[in-house]
Amino acid sequence: MLERGSLDRPVIVSSVRGRMPVHSDYIVVSGLLEGVRSRFSGRAQEAKRSIQVVGSEKEVIHADALRLEQALANMVDNALRYGGDEIQLAASRDGEEAQLHVRDNGPGLPAKFLDSAVARFSRANGAPGHRGAGLGTATRAAPATA
Repeated sequence: MLERGSLDRPVIVSSVRGRMPVHSDYIVVSGLLEGVRSRFSGRAQEAKRSIQVVGSEKEVIHADALRLEQALANMVDNALRYGGDEIQLAASRDGEEAQLHVRDNGPGLPAKFLDSAVARFSRANGAPGHRGAGLGTATRAAPATA
């Protein structure tokens, strides 16, 4: 499993340069999601939140496991920081396309901010108590688009 922040710097550098290395293989989605859930279970318990894996028992995909784990972990980290108390990791299929989801019952982003949410240096106005340069979501999205 990845340690928190272990790949953040290479991801930022690689995504800025437009060169994210991808190494695809067959992945059992339930194992991937369960690994991410397990990685964050202690932190979730401390924060009195739950993380559940749903609907992925038999799903197998061809993708880069490391990049998917990183993207999912980044989104779970984001949900634990800013989201609600229930986090759900899920998989679904839309025809040939597999979809992996991280959902929580938090307030979400303002509708007018959705189009620019993954752009570098963008921040939702009035993000209460949250500091930063607006790179977090862009960095978190980089592995998902590699």
